[in-house]
Amino acid sequence: DTHILYEIYTADNKCTERKYIRLSDENRTFRIPFKETDGEGFTVSFTFVKDGKMYVRQIPVQRRQPNRRLNIQVKTFRDHLLPGSKENWKFRITDADSSTVSAEVLASMYDASLDKLLPFSWSFSPQRYVYLYAPRFSEGTAFTNSSRYETENRKGLTIPQYQYNQLDWQDVLSIGYRYGRNNRLYATGAVMKSATVPAVPEVLSITNDSAPLEESAIKADQDVADIIAEEEVESEYPALFRKIQQEPVKLRENFAETAFFYPALVTDEAGDVAFSFTMPESNTTWKLQLLAQTEDLKYGYLSREIMTNKPLMVTPALPRFLRQGDEVTFTTQVSNQSDATIDGRASLELFDPDNDQPVICLTKSQKPFTLSADSTTTINWSFRVPASASGVIGCRIIADSDKGSDGEQHLIPVLPNEILVTESTPFYLFDKNEEVIRLKNDKNIKPFRTTLELTANPVWYAVQALPTLTQPENDNIISWFASYYSNTLASYIATAHPRIQQVISQWKAQGGNASTLYSNLEKNTELKNILLQETPWVLEAGSETEQKQRLSLLFDMNRAAGQREIALRHLLDLQTPDGGWGWFKGMYPSQELTLYILKGMSQLTELNAVEYDQQEKEMQIKALKFVDKQIQSDYESLQKIKNWQKNEISPLEIEYLFVRSHYRDIPELSSAREAIRYYTNLAEKQWNKQSIHGKGEIAWLMWRNGKKEIAGKIITWLRKTASTSPDKGMYWANNRRGAGTFTSPIDTHCLLMAFFNEVSPDKQETDRMKQWLLSQKQTQNWESVPATVNAIYALLLTGSDWLDTNNTCTAQWGKQIYSTTNGELATGYLKVTVSDEKITTSEENSVSIRKEGSAPAWGAVYEQYFQHINDVKKQKGVLNVEKKLFVETNDGSGQQLRPVTPEQPLRVGDKVIVRLVVRTDREMDYVFLKDLRAGCFEPANQLSGSIYRDGVWYYQSPTDVSENFFFDRLPQGTFVLEYAVYVTRTGEYAGGISTIQCLYAPEFVSHTEGNIVRVD
Repeated sequence: DTHILYEIYTADNKCTERKYIRLSDENRTFRIPFKETDGEGFTVSFTFVKDGKMYVRQIPVQRRQPNRRLNIQVKTFRDHLLPGSKENWKFRITDADSSTVSAEVLASMYDASLDKLLPFSWSFSPQRYVYLYAPRFSEGTAFTNSSRYETENRKGLTIPQYQYNQLDWQDVLSIGYRYGRNNRLYATGAVMKSATVPAVPEVLSITNDSAPLEESAIKADQDVADIIAEEEVESEYPALFRKIQQEPVKLRENFAETAFFYPALVTDEAGDVAFSFTMPESNTTWKLQLLAQTEDLKYGYLSREIMTNKPLMVTPALPRFLRQGDEVTFTTQVSNQSDATIDGRASLELFDPDNDQPVICLTKSQKPFTLSADSTTTINWSFRVPASASGVIGCRIIADSDKGSDGEQHLIPVLPNEILVTESTPFYLFDKNEEVIRLKNDKNIKPFRTTLELTANPVWYAVQALPTLTQPENDNIISWFASYYSNTLASYIATAHPRIQQVISQWKAQGGNASTLYSNLEKNTELKNILLQETPWVLEAGSETEQKQRLSLLFDMNRAAGQREIALRHLLDLQTPDGGWGWFKGMYPSQELTLYILKGMSQLTELNAVEYDQQEKEMQIKALKFVDKQIQSDYESLQKIKNWQKNEISPLEIEYLFVRSHYRDIPELSSAREAIRYYTNLAEKQWNKQSIHGKGEIAWLMWRNGKKEIAGKIITWLRKTASTSPDKGMYWANNRRGAGTFTSPIDTHCLLMAFFNEVSPDKQETDRMKQWLLSQKQTQNWESVPATVNAIYALLLTGSDWLDTNNTCTAQWGKQIYSTTNGELATGYLKVTVSDEKITTSEENSVSIRKEGSAPAWGAVYEQYFQHINDVKKQKGVLNVEKKLFVETNDGSGQQLRPVTPEQPLRVGDKVIVRLVVRTDREMDYVFLKDLRAGCFEPANQLSGSIYRDGVWYYQSPTDVSENFFFDRLPQGTFVLEYAVYVTRTGEYAGGISTIQCLYAPEFVSHTEGNIVRVD
């Protein structure tokens, strides 16, 4: 027994009918006539309340839309063709009333086997949308919500990763995400009527995510299997057989995967569209697609499959490449598509494409076969690729019989069995002033060249990383403050040291004749395992080069002041009335963002980089009031929780206390003092539970609060847990990227350096900490962010003055002596390359380097040589890679991985998992990993794309010869990469090596050993 409110609303939200209906255990049908005055439609609304719960159901009723679909009728078309045949096809375009129309047609046809890699179809569904809205009752809720964010240091737990050969996306229409939280929300409810939305006029729009197009229907009197209309085309195999017997074997060579692509065909007066083409010569199935559209956005779609084959067909399965010395198996299928038995012979010819002469003479190049009707057989040839083969080999596979013939001709690249190996021995001179490097003395290698690189004073590379005065590309608070902070401090650094301006001016005067101001990505191309143009980092290289070449702008004080003023105006504009900052204008203010800006502005003051005017001081005062109110609000919320006294301090609360301690001259709000005392006591008691960044901030807070005993304990702990090494100096191994948005390892290291300098200054200790920062610059492209500028400040304006020192390096190589005094200005960079045929004496098999001066120096010796790929020995380094092969099996209990061993060789059809283990002891930018594949492997995934695994993003790109991986940034640690290949042929193949290299610092390079892959 329920009373229901029944309403009808027009498209413009006018109620044309309203009444109450009483229903009790019954179904009722409503018949509503659709009148001309109803326009685009109306909405029927039913609302009732039962047992304290409201139910609302609204049904939109739209005016029936005219049919905009076009029909694509076949006039001349065949779906069974011969490879290489010339075709003329015609189609007629009509509308829903079968009237001819003037339309534009897009036509294409491609090899349908490509859909196995990635299914493809056109989506084009322009529709006229009518939006019908009606007012509705809803149970409203109103509440306020306060959130606290807490992070903890937890040990990582490795979760087994499940991988699948493919995912079935067919039934996935949308993905929804549900979020939950533990908070209880309390609200009082009230019934309210929502505002209405005005009607939307007629709109023709193309949906972004439209469904695949439906196909035009074929009339019932047309044969789907082989449609021939108006122009009859005969296709009878007996006639073809007779013709083949009279002609020599025609080899198929055109294996294009796209038969045609005609983007702008136009119908004639009769509504017909015609086009001609020549079929490629593959024996395969093709996918034809036609898309027609008119000026008023009527549309039609047609998709058909076409098969190309011959009565007798060969289908070779050829390798992507050959390598000298490999024992290879060529396989082909021979198919009989006719209804009679065929006796014939298959032959393989391997020839030089330049002169058509045989390259490899097979003992049994011809093999007989007998095929019954509609059957297939497989024929194999095995041979060893001679060392004399090079470049490209031509391959002809022919099947011949008295009833027909077929053949294919392909060109297959031949790779040498010797590869160019690049090995490097980097060195770092600081504590010790001399290094001796022994060169390879291996009779099994063919030396190519040896290169010596010396950098007498690499701290100048930090100068080159100074950001120039530019405006941010994004109009948000983070970008504008980064511009404000970085440009202010960079200008201060550049003018604070008298030699910087002099050296930059001299660099600029050298112009394009020197590589000093080039990006590291653009240097040493001959020492890298890939060309820059073949990587995703071409634009990054250009950006770094441009930034270096604009360094002189740092000394344009008028420009600097103007840029700072522009950034300040944006900071003021983006500040909310209550003093906080949100990410973009109009967004709610964020406590974390506001603390980040306050922290940065206080640092500029402490570094003597700026004196704030009244406007900037008032901006900071407003922001401090905002964060004071936030901490007080958090404290009040905390007190409402049971057992709140057992609370643990969060990183955000530590950050607040640390930032607030920088503003002793601006009193905190009186209402926030109790909260500040509470959280300060928590920080004092719980400092040993915090991250290394949190410990550093608490230590500084305690020191400023006069609690030097607590600060001393933290200093002792930090010194005790610090690591030292000759090449990286003093650092903290557990200094990793934190949970906070603005906490990077460089941020944390600079924080600890500044704290040590204030509390316990020790120049030698500071220099060792600077050494770690410099080692980071060696392998990373420092971008224009505040952390980078802080690091540059720490390198240039703390500890010993490394810029003014006259660091020089000399290298003795045999009887030759090389000095960095002849190298680049300031950096002292020197590069010497010697061809190895000139190294003839034992004295020339070693290089002795000596440093004079107090600043660090670094360099490397690169040895490049040719060696048989199977004999290459493993080289380890700071950046290291290991490679292992596993066969994936399934024993009924799940997938298992079995290592590939000589006792258990591979077999055709095995799925092999290639596992690459990458290790690095420092963070590196632009890392390239290349894994050479054996010729018997076919990659399971043939599409390039970005992948996220084990906390790292990388771009994976398979090629014919190798699997390539590109890392924008590779963090410190160990990472495991895997990809799958299938074994496709028997034989014995060079397994290939894996090489990893930091393209920003190419001296960090290593490779795996060579090996042989056998397939039974």
